Amino acid sequence: MVAVDTYEQLRAHLATFLGFQGFDALWDRTLHLVRRTFPWEHHDVIPATPSAHQLDLMLRGRDAAEAQAIVLAIFTQFLALLFTFIGAGLGLRLLQQHWLALLAPRATDSRQEAQQ
Repeated sequence: MVAVDTYEQLRAHLATFLGFQGFDALWDRTLHLVRRTFPWEHHDVIPATPSAHQLDLMLRGRDAAEAQAIVLAIFTQFLALLFTFIGAGLGLRLLQQHWLALLAPRATDSRQEAQQ
């Protein structure tokens, strides 16, 4: 699952700056906030050992479109909280350290800016 892999990469990378406890606190707050829009308590089967990311609980029994919306909401909220606490500039630099292509401007964007 791509979302779990992304979570694990984010946690490992950001823990060098935030610590695992700091990352986990932001993640828990994110889940709390997203749960207001996409409740998942109504799912009656809970694994004996729930995962730290809890994506398995949130996505169980959902169709693909709803699962995609939930994952997008979770990571968007997480990044919003991260940027609120450490600032957008530092947050972007931390993300760019791990995902260079994620934040690199596209060639068409830079050409359009140069023409303006």
